[in-house]
Amino acid sequence: MCNNMIIFVRLFRSGIMMYQSICSQAEAAAMIEKGIPLFIAGSYEILAGLPKGNWIAGTAQNAILPGQKITLDRQLFIQPLPDFVTKTTIQEYDVNSFKEIFADAPENGFTFVIIPFDSEPHFEFSASVMSYNHFGRQPLCGWISWDVRNTGRTFSGRQVQAYSDKAVAMHVEFPPDKYAEIQIFNPYTQGTGDDITFESSGLVVKEACINGVKQNFAEYLRKINFNHRRFPLVGDYAGAMINVSCRSIEEDTVFLYAAVFPTIKYRTGVIDPAVVAPSLLSKKILLSLTCIVNYKQNDFCENYLQNINGLVTYGEIVYQLLNQTTVYLTVDDAVVSKPS
Repeated sequence: MCNNMIIFVRLFRSGIMMYQSICSQAEAAAMIEKGIPLFIAGSYEILAGLPKGNWIAGTAQNAILPGQKITLDRQLFIQPLPDFVTKTTIQEYDVNSFKEIFADAPENGFTFVIIPFDSEPHFEFSASVMSYNHFGRQPLCGWISWDVRNTGRTFSGRQVQAYSDKAVAMHVEFPPDKYAEIQIFNPYTQGTGDDITFESSGLVVKEACINGVKQNFAEYLRKINFNHRRFPLVGDYAGAMINVSCRSIEEDTVFLYAAVFPTIKYRTGVIDPAVVAPSLLSKKILLSLTCIVNYKQNDFCENYLQNINGLVTYGEIVYQLLNQTTVYLTVDDAVVSKPS
């Protein structure tokens, strides 16, 4: 075991919050065998070689450390959970059971979920999550798994079972004196262009209402020379700016990475020059994620991702599916009232 990993395990035993880290398969296996609960990302082949234990994982290709871009080839990206966690429960969800994920969450803590790309759970979650039982009852975060050799795999450490058709989740319970909160960093905002609305939710769009007039959405985006590889659509969700990235524009159809919804007003996105990137290296941050679209843009990394220690994903989950967003989950002390 390398010196960095020895320090890492000592920090875990001392109860100090730890950063996410890069490690080898052997180092991850040693932590699993010690019973440490883990979130893990890496290639299918390396993940499949891990022992049974208290972990969930998904395929991923890249991570980002301060000033570094990392390719996850023979390496793994891991996040151990701190030892004040009182209970963890691993659960797999198919397209039919997914609607219970919020109902299954602990009273205090959070749920971390990984969903395989282009799977039925991916489509179901993206389009229908806001109708799930007890939506938003407890913090839910996670990512969409994908790599170039496999369309997307999730793993449950309970059986070291890989899935292409199931999401895997770990429900994490905290003691009363701790609480979790999910934060979003998004420098994109709505531009001054046309108002865009949709008559139904979904990941595949043919028609949109542009300033109230229905027309083919692919033709409209081509007409305005929309750079969909650089900028997202941005929806106004009761004052929160939420991104939706275009996967591709093909003939008369637009394919999206996250669903649009009929109750939301969208516009093409621009970067807000007044936004300043936060430092995501605080010991209060349990995990962080950023989108592959951000990662691929060198200027975006230089301006906004210099102080992050996180996984690069094909979709970020904060209660619902997001795109082109940086997500982080913080853990803080709660004020616990004492009986009089």
